Amino acid sequence: MNRFGDIDVSNKTLPPVYGYRSEKLVPIEKALEPILPHIDELPYYIEHAKKHCHFPSEHGLTQDQSAAIYIYTMEWGDTTLYRLLNKALRSEDRQALKIWFPYLKLFDTALDKLPTVKEAVWRGVPIDIGKNYTKNQIVTWWSVNSCSSSSNVIKTFLDNSKTSTLFLIEAINGKKVSGYSAYESEDEVILRMGTKFRVKSDPLDQSNGSYVVHLIEIDNNNAEPLASAMTQMQLTTTASMNNNISAIPNIPANAKWIQNGVTVAGGNWAGNVANQLYYPHGLFVDGDQTVIIADNENHRIIQWKKDDTTHGQIVAGGNGQENQLNQLAWPTDVLVDKESDSLIICDYGNCRVVRWLRRSDTTQGEILIENVKCYGLAMDDQKYLYVSDAAKHEVRRYPLGINNGHSCCW
Repeated sequence: MNRFGDIDVSNKTLPPVYGYRSEKLVPIEKALEPILPHIDELPYYIEHAKKHCHFPSEHGLTQDQSAAIYIYTMEWGDTTLYRLLNKALRSEDRQALKIWFPYLKLFDTALDKLPTVKEAVWRGVPIDIGKNYTKNQIVTWWSVNSCSSSSNVIKTFLDNSKTSTLFLIEAINGKKVSGYSAYESEDEVILRMGTKFRVKSDPLDQSNGSYVVHLIEIDNNNAEPLASAMTQMQLTTTASMNNNISAIPNIPANAKWIQNGVTVAGGNWAGNVANQLYYPHGLFVDGDQTVIIADNENHRIIQWKKDDTTHGQIVAGGNGQENQLNQLAWPTDVLVDKESDSLIICDYGNCRVVRWLRRSDTTQGEILIENVKCYGLAMDDQKYLYVSDAAKHEVRRYPLGINNGHSCCW
């Protein structure tokens, strides 16, 4: 079992771990001294971690703090440090945790200095535990939780297991440790021990027998990320504020919609071929009823025409999850600007808003706004662009031709 799959499946109720906070900060050799009887050759692993850890640190970590993260991510067999630590954190014998307190102090203060990330992250296990989760269930993971911002990393560890469970997590307090890990390419994000989640919906039971479970991190006040709330208002906001859409007719207050809707896009399980979607987010309905969708986990924008609901057409991205101009990373919303005949896209994973022309020869987009954790967007009849920033918890308004927005709220 790797650390991305080292998940507490028992859902036990345990008391939180606080005692380590009163420990004094000590060098890593001293912090791990109580663990020496449990890990053969531990001094060698400590020396290796101090030699290869990320130091000097641009985030102000000491060498010992950086080494504390590095050694947590190392692998050397059954007595690998993270395995023993997480086993202790999940144990009902809280007294047995005391030998870990000096290390936990060093590790936790190291995480404190790293930037907090609010983004979608992934974990996975090669067993079918997805059926054990139900909508709105509250789950606490007592161990240190290694996640990756790349689903491909997790899929590699799952090795095409037919009885796997993949966790998609909306994180609000993640700590990005990829620059401090022994394996930098794994895009690792750590969620701290005792992190609590709400199950957003019943698990997706895929045709190959595996499950996808969607979790939302909640803080001590049961607050959830802005992303979840924004999902409920994307279509309404985009439609009501964009003058390119025909006016919605007056609808009686007591009007009701027929409950059995018709599938107009996707509906063929999660996947990346032309007739599938994978966690679609925001969408835009054009005047001819073409549905344009931010196909989040496929890192693309795909459109489905009214007269052809059997498959879609990729109109932006679809070239892998990176930050080149021909690529998108977890797009969350899209609208059409009729005047320029272009798509304006929330490129959430790349922290930018981009524009792609709606022409058959378009192979890449252009950056309109950078350094914004864009989750939703809309445009009013004065061509002001409104962008929700999920990291700063604000909505910004951008006049045409200006890329330094003004904060606003309603």
